[in-house]
Amino acid sequence: MCNVFVLKRKGEMWESREGKEEVIKRLGWKEVGVVREGDIVIMIGNVGRILREGKDVEMEKLMRSEVKIMGICYGYEYLVKGSGGEIEEGKRKMGLKNGEWYNHHDSVKRLGKEWKGKKKWGIWKEGETIKWKGYQYHPEHNKKTMKRMLYVIEKWKKECNTRKRRRVVLKLR
Repeated sequence: MCNVFVLKRKGEMWESREGKEEVIKRLGWKEVGVVREGDIVIMIGNVGRILREGKDVEMEKLMRSEVKIMGICYGYEYLVKGSGGEIEEGKRKMGLKNGEWYNHHDSVKRLGKEWKGKKKWGIWKEGETIKWKGYQYHPEHNKKTMKRMLYVIEKWKKECNTRKRRRVVLKLR
């Protein structure tokens, strides 16, 4: 069985009426433990700015490994920038658009070569590669978009090959 981890970061943003801790407990996700190849890691929103901060050592390790990563807002921007895409610095955008909650400064301007995505309102609102999925908005904000996010995670869990899960990628504390 593959594990689902939520990366803890200073200034994280969980845009849900149900608290992050309650969701993690209800769904059986983890914040600490040993991440192995085949596991799933969610990098949630963050008040950080991709273009103003240095590299995140843990994320860099995860991106080079055989771990499925779901990036929400900041996490999505980090994945795109780290894989050859382009991030555009901008003014803070916050609010609801067609049932999707946005709360960010920067946005994805151009996806890297291996990405496929959906562009709306001049930004790449969603994107995916073989092992990553990203949302520019906060899918945890409402039931419909949260359900879509959980569907992707459940699909990844079913695809998990436990025989290949030997190599430790990272220890989260």
